This record gives sequence, structure tokens and C-alpha cells, in this order.
Amino acid sequence: LGYRFVAKRLRYPANVKPGETCRVELTLTNVWFASPHLPRDVAFALAQADGSPAGRVVLKDADPRRWGPEAGTITLRPEIRVPAELPPAKLQLMFQLADPSPSLHDDGRYAIRLANDDIVFLEQTGWSILADGIVID
Repeated sequence: LGYRFVAKRLRYPANVKPGETCRVELTLTNVWFASPHLPRDVAFALAQADGSPAGRVVLKDADPRRWGPEAGTITLRPEIRVPAELPPAKLQLMFQLADPSPSLHDDGRYAIRLANDDIVFLEQTGWSILADGIVID
């Protein structure tokens, strides 16, 4: 448990149209002394207020085991496709560092939580809410 990932900057569009791509940029730093020992899925999602997904992407090239303090600033740039049939809505931008095992993946007890006090962590699923109110119109 020698890692603490802190979100430093988040960029995302305020509005996205159905069928378009939501381009996000999240910068993180590891403020402790080690990196995670086990692999993790690095995922971003857009979700409706009830938690139902509206788009999800797993970054295959992102490996938190390489995010030690010597890595400096870690920049993640997901592109989340918004379904063309999605009705107008306000969505949440979510982030997850989940255990890749199918039996543990959706269990929040096995997800890595960001160290920021102002980022809501959903204990049940392991998702962190980075932003609320991305308008789909």
C-alpha cells in the first residue's frame, strides 16, 4: 500500500453530441513511495444519474504498476464514444482502477481509490466520479 494517486488536472468537454467522441485528459501523480504490485484495468466511463453506462473505455496501454513516484506526472487521454441513440441527458464522467479478475472487477473493495478528498468514490463498484453534468444534446 505504498501508493497514493492524486488527480491534479481534469479536462473534458461541457457538451457532447450523441455519436461523437468525448475526449478527456486526466493528470495524476503518485505521492507515496511505490507503485501497485498487481495489474489493474484503467477505465473511464460516462454514466447516467442512475449509474447506467452511456459509454466506457479501458485504456489497454495504461499500467499503474509503472506509476511509481519516479514516473512524475501521469497523463491519461481516453476517448469515450457517446452512443448515437442516447437521448439528451446530463452524464457523469467516471474513472476506475479495477482488479482485472472477473470475480473481483466490479467489487469496490478491490479497486484503487484516488487520494483526493473531493472526488466521490462509489464503494460498491469502485468507480470514482470525476465530473458531474456533461451535457449530451
